[in-house]
Amino acid sequence: MRDLIRTFVQNGGMNLGINLVDAETLKKAKAEPEQYRSLTVRLFGYSDYFNNLSETLKEALIQKAGQPESLEVWLSGNKEILDER
Repeated sequence: MRDLIRTFVQNGGMNLGINLVDAETLKKAKAEPEQYRSLTVRLFGYSDYFNNLSETLKEALIQKAGQPESLEVWLSGNKEILDER
């Protein structure tokens, strides 16, 4: 992780949002929201509580957790999901 961040900054990166949560935790938070009230995720330059997101956006986060393609790149081709925020 350190090398990833160092390389990002050395190559001119200015804004890096990292979510350190796995799909299993997100699934549990969706199923038991009262147990995960403080779970915060970073999306498109802002943070929000996972439980405040639309069901569609929650599912998108769960599907993309741990995937190499960034959520932002994936959602750029699925803009209808963003409208549900």
